[in-house]
Amino acid sequence: MSGVTIYDKTSGALLRTFDGPAGLLLLQLAESEAVFDGLLPLADCRINVATGMPMYFEPPAPSPDHVWDAGRQSHTLTAEGMKRRQVRGEILMLEASQARALRELALAASPSIATTARDRLTEIDAAIAAKRGEL
Repeated sequence: MSGVTIYDKTSGALLRTFDGPAGLLLLQLAESEAVFDGLLPLADCRINVATGMPMYFEPPAPSPDHVWDAGRQSHTLTAEGMKRRQVRGEILMLEASQARALRELALAASPSIATTARDRLTEIDAAIAAKRGEL
């Protein structure tokens, strides 16, 4: 027996491949599964349940910032998506930098330390607001 691909009868989604004795294959099949004669790439194909024939499958994009790249057969980030990812990273870095100023403000032994910490927090908050405007 040559290799076969097992798929879901309802959706056509490829589930797994099998290469072994036919008797063993029958023991492994659930009622909701069917067999296509031949090995198919699990990630790139589906079975058209109306015809029983394989068809190319383009998975859904992971986010609106992704587009399908047919040459690579995968989703890639758009230039705008890459920019948004970079800006989000910069915002995370700015937010992480607030910890020291918050600690100094909470533990301030003198008004001048508290004022300096508040000023730094205000500057960081303004920078975060500017970055959010870029999203």
